[in-house]
This record gives sequence, C-alpha cells and structure tokens, in this order.
Amino acid sequence: MEEFMDKVYKYVCENGNNVNLCQIGDKPGLPRRGPEGQVKLKTMIEKYGKSLFTLEDVGKRGIIVHAIPKNHQKAKKAAVICQNSSLTSKDFKLANGTTCHYITDLLNLDKVVKRIITSLSTTTSESGPQFISVDCEGAPIDLQLIQIATRDGVYIFDCQRLGKEKVCHALKPIFSSKSSIKLMHDLHMDAFALKKFGDIDMVSAVDTQLLAEFLWGDPFIALNGFLSCLELPTHPSKEFVIGRIKSGVDLWSKRPIAQTSLEFAAMNVSFLHNAAHEIPNLVSTDVMQKLGRASSFRLKNAMTFNGSRAICFDKKNGHAIASAELISQVRPHEGFFGEILRIESNVEEVFSILPSVYKKKLVKPNKQASIMDFVWNQDDRKVEGAGTLPIESLSDIVLDIGRRPQCWIQDSRIFLCDDELKVVQKAEIKEISTNLGRFGSDNRAGLNGQLHRFSAMRDREDNVMGITIRVGRNVHGNAAMLTDLLMNSDKSILILGEPGSGKTTIVREATRKLAEDKNVIV
Repeated sequence: MEEFMDKVYKYVCENGNNVNLCQIGDKPGLPRRGPEGQVKLKTMIEKYGKSLFTLEDVGKRGIIVHAIPKNHQKAKKAAVICQNSSLTSKDFKLANGTTCHYITDLLNLDKVVKRIITSLSTTTSESGPQFISVDCEGAPIDLQLIQIATRDGVYIFDCQRLGKEKVCHALKPIFSSKSSIKLMHDLHMDAFALKKFGDIDMVSAVDTQLLAEFLWGDPFIALNGFLSCLELPTHPSKEFVIGRIKSGVDLWSKRPIAQTSLEFAAMNVSFLHNAAHEIPNLVSTDVMQKLGRASSFRLKNAMTFNGSRAICFDKKNGHAIASAELISQVRPHEGFFGEILRIESNVEEVFSILPSVYKKKLVKPNKQASIMDFVWNQDDRKVEGAGTLPIESLSDIVLDIGRRPQCWIQDSRIFLCDDELKVVQKAEIKEISTNLGRFGSDNRAGLNGQLHRFSAMRDREDNVMGITIRVGRNVHGNAAMLTDLLMNSDKSILILGEPGSGKTTIVREATRKLAEDKNVIV
C-alpha cells in the first residue's frame, strides 16, 4: 500500500500538487476513473495517505487532492498525540520536540492560564523579563485560535469551542502584564482581531517585523525571512499553507481542526519563540525600548486603520517606503510622514457668474442638508425646504438650453430648481458667457487665478447651447503617496481614474511637490 500511495503522490506532484480526484486514473496501478474508482481512491487516501495528502471538497467540482510538501510530512509523522491530558483535551509534540497543548475544554481553561502565569512569574524573578510569543488564526475577519509559546511549550486556545470572549478574558492578565515581553510578527491583523473580539490591549509587545526592519531595512519581511536572517530553523509549511488560505481554503472555521493545521498554528509561535534567545544579543536595551514604543504605536494604528499599515518615506534611504512607527522612534527627522490634507476650491467664484435663480441651493446656508436628503426628496418630488446643497462635494454644474439645470455631487445628480418645469433659457447661457468673456478655440474658458473649467457646447451655427462647469480644487498633501517615485525615480507615472476622481488634482500637487527641490516644466 505504501508503494501505491507513492505512485499517487508522484502523479499529483507532477500535475501541480493540486489535482481533482476524478483526474487520477488510467495510470498503471491506479484505480480506473469513474464514480466507483473515485470512491475507492478517496477511501484509500483517507486511510493510508494522511501524511501525504489533504482532501478538499469543492462541491460540484468534486474533491481536490493536495500533496503535502516533504518537509511538512516530517513534522506530521513526528507529531505524537496524547489524548485525555490532565490539563488539555489534546497534547502533541512537534518534530523539534516542542510540547503543544490544544485547549478546548472550559474546565481546563483557567488551569492552563494559571499554569502559564505561574511559569512566567517564576522565570521573571530568576532572570528578568520573560519572552512569550503570540499569534492568532482567522484574523482579522474572525478569531479562531490564539497561540502562545513559552519556555515550557505551546498553548493553543480554540476560541470557537471555548468562546472568544471567555478566552480573551482569561488571557487578559497575561497580555496586560508588563513583566513579560510579547513577541509578535506583523501584529497588524492579530492586534485588530484581539481588540475587536476580546477588547484586549496588548502591553509590552514587540513586533519582530519592526526589529527586522531596524536591522536589515525590509519593512515587509515575512516570518521565515526574519528567521533566515538569524540563521534559525524556518517554518517548513508556511508558504504552502498561506498559499492555500489565499486561494480560499478555510482551515480554521470547521471543527474538528485537522492535525496538520494545528501543527501549522503551533509552529507559527514555536519557531518565532526561537528568536527570543537571539534578540538580547542583536540590539541594546535602549533600542529595545524604542522598538517597544514603535510596537505600541503600531498597535494603536492597527486599531485606527482596521489592521492596515501606516507607512512613511525614509529620506535617508532614497525616500524608500518604511514603517511610520519605526522611523518616528529611531530617526524622526529623516522620515516624511505625509501632509495634512488641505482643500482649496474657492467655489464661490463659480457662483458669482451664475444667474441668481441657480444660486439658491449653492450658496452657503445657515443649515445644510445632506446629499441623501436631496436624493430622497427628488425621488418623491418633495424638494421644498430641504435646505441647500453640500457644496464641499460639488464636482460639476451642467446647464443645457431646454433642459433642467443640474449638478453632480458624490456621483448623484441633483436639480438646481425645485420647479420641475423650469429649464435653462438661452438668455441665461448668454449671461454666463458674457460674465466669462470669450471661449477659446477648444471651447473652454476659465477665471483668472482659479482652477475652475468652463466647457461650451455649440450648435452648427456656432451658438453656445450649453455650458458644463467643472469645479477645480487644489488639495495639498494628496500626492504624498507618490513621494518615493517622485523623489527617487526617473520612471514615468500613469494615473488612472474615472472622470472627476481627482487625476488632475494629484498631478497638480505632484508638480508642486517636485518644484520644491527640482526645476519643473509643465
């Protein structure tokens, strides 16, 4: 049977490591294709090939057979499962000998937490602050597992079976303690999930991704990259499992969790914890304190930006992208952190040339209505007393002879007159044209010192039949996202977007930014 499984494994590997069960057949020694052959092969894989394959049911598409990488097979074969432990529902060992405890029973939850706290307090009193490593699975959408690695082993808490709130409440004394340093790698998503589902604010956390960036300059280094730089063993199945998760495979919400998935989760913190012994030799106490402050800053940013990153540009390193939290702590004067957005529109200048009948809803009132008030009121033919328009979001005004006057605000069309019978008159277009002066050969006109654009539509006799007004805005700071490309590259930049989305505004601000240091010709 082992020889047969090796043949199947070789066939799956030769076909991309992922093969539909119905495709495995018509090979010497393999079951023939067809329903009976598929059922027989599925049964054989489940019974004899657990260390070689994982099966994924994809509904009508059938069953996908995934070949497990060789290095992950070794970890799987070396795992020793011990049922009915005095502390947990299941204990097992990884290939490196690390003991792992999988907690699914509420009766054991408090016992395990007390055991961890006691171990940490004993170690702290003997040799100073103790490192623990923390990771989560399912974040940021959910919180399925919380893993903690200590010198005694790995503890995996099943948040689905135990309850997210109960697990987080039990672990709060550990996570809020200042006596232990919590190592996390790229804590954005995990910190957001812990706060969202368990109201946990991590204290004395250090993001090892920030440590790696301080040492080697890579702000996006992954866990295995960090371990490789330290010449430590790397997670054997990290890329394989992450690839499956990115392809849509759900490893964490179904119970029971596969043993290989539990081992993957355990190795996330076990291999990270190996770095705890190296960290004191890598950086000084002063740098460690700065990394702690940077990590705290990153925790706050993760809450503010829903798990997203906060970046800046490192002026010392050719305006390369860097972590805002790290640069603000170690080299604050060498970072460009963006600018506060300031919008300048002078939209009142546009209103000054419009006929008075169209100004009623465009001048600033004592009380403004929201855009949804106008959308709802116009649908129900009730616009009286709705207030005036939120002009800060005004993008276009369209006046065509014989049609109702209208404007566009936040992708919604709003009429400028309450009277449905009111349409734009030829005299009103002539009044606007007179106020503007002469249109150019491209049928465009403007106001002196302003960014607003007026476009004319003419008939066959060259008479102006309609005018479209595009409100121009100058947004200081909106080109900050391009700083690394503008200041340290001679490559071209293509900006794509729908009409009115702000392409010209970005180009204008980018030009202003470049002109601060370079000679710019537009």
